[in-house]
Amino acid sequence: MNGAATITNMESCVHNNQAVLPASIDVNSDKANLMLLDRIIYSLSVQKKSKDAFELMLMLAENTKLIVIPGTATTAVVLDSLCCNSEWEEAGRCLRMMMKWGHVPGSELYNLWVQGSAKAGHLEDVGDFINNFTNDSLVLDLVSHILLVEKFCIAGMLDEAKRAIDIRNSGKGTLDVVSYNRMIQCFAKVGDFDVPRKLLDEMLRKGLTPFALPFMPLVQKLCFSGKVDAALAFIEEIERKGCRPFPNLYTHVVSAYCKANRLEDAFKVMDSMKAKGITPEPQAHKDLFASCMGTRLLKPAESVK
Repeated sequence: MNGAATITNMESCVHNNQAVLPASIDVNSDKANLMLLDRIIYSLSVQKKSKDAFELMLMLAENTKLIVIPGTATTAVVLDSLCCNSEWEEAGRCLRMMMKWGHVPGSELYNLWVQGSAKAGHLEDVGDFINNFTNDSLVLDLVSHILLVEKFCIAGMLDEAKRAIDIRNSGKGTLDVVSYNRMIQCFAKVGDFDVPRKLLDEMLRKGLTPFALPFMPLVQKLCFSGKVDAALAFIEEIERKGCRPFPNLYTHVVSAYCKANRLEDAFKVMDSMKAKGITPEPQAHKDLFASCMGTRLLKPAESVK
């Protein structure tokens, strides 16, 4: 096949608006033909034929005798097209090829892939890429960070979630109270006490006012497992560190004491709330009243044999 025939065959893919790749491509032809391949890849991408463009780009990448590789603009357009078509797995492969060729995508495009892949459930792929490629030139924005922490925690990938926490300081955007609360709640829901404590300390160092509500799952976990004293101690701990008192946390403790027939301790909690200026919720009064009247099935007190 001569050069002219090769060019005509390749151009027909675009000019005839076909989604089929050329039947034969002489990848050993001159540099002009390889530049034309780059042009065709770009054209297929802007026509929203992302898979065809990506397959052609793979053909270039897998040939060991290539002289020219797709340019930065072309690979970025292919990646953008794959992302827009929700082809997240192919987009991940494209992104790795770009990094191999030294083509660093723009931050907006990179974070588009991260967020789309995470929402689509490709968490292992995202985690692997971040661990291997994220650097000063390729960083996560604030939305991506929070989303990854949430998705990793939900999927039970706590190590990856913690790594996302560790690298976030190199990313773009400043964490505010809402962002911290979301991350604390993510780890609290899976029963992790260490990370929420570290995040709380970090908030205090930055002068941010923390809230107690995100710690609710941890208080519930302790109460449900019968560790009511530990739950109360935990509430007092986060309050000492600056969390604003939250009545619902105490309601869980009061209810747990009532269920365990520890009414004296329940009343002490109510007195403590009054001393702190915290108004008990109606449910706390209801549980106490019901326990005192003996209308609930109570566990026997520990002192009763």
